[in-house]
Amino acid sequence: MENHREDLIVIAAGYPADMDRFLDANAGLRSRFGGTVEFADYDNAQLAAIFTAMAAGQGYRLAEDLTAALPGAMAALDRGRGFANGRSARGLLEGTIAAQSLRLAGPDVDLESVGDAELTLLTAADLPARG
Repeated sequence: MENHREDLIVIAAGYPADMDRFLDANAGLRSRFGGTVEFADYDNAQLAAIFTAMAAGQGYRLAEDLTAALPGAMAALDRGRGFANGRSARGLLEGTIAAQSLRLAGPDVDLESVGDAELTLLTAADLPARG
C-alpha cells in the first residue's frame, strides 16, 4: 500500500468492532487509512421498508396486519453480535415465507381451494415467533 499510495485506493468494510480489530492487527495499518466512514444501523421503519420491498420483489403482498406488525417485529430483532441490518430483515422475510408455506400446507387447508392471491399474501400470523 505504501509503495503505491498515489495510485491505489483501498476500502475496507465491516462492523466497527471488527474493523478496529483489523486495523489494530498490524502496528502501521491504522495510519495507512486516511479516514473512516461509519453508517448508522437502519431504524425499525427502514427495516420494515426493506422487508416490504424484498417481499414485493419476490412477488409477495403484505396483509394490513403484517404491515402494522412489522415495526414491532423489527424492534424485537436481536441487535447483538449477529444483527446484520438489511440481512436481518431478509432473514425475517425468509422465515415469514417459510411459515406462510407451512400454514398453507396445513392439515386443515384444502390446497385445491388456495388461489394465487392467497399464495402471494403474507400475514402477521406468518411472522416467526421471536424469543
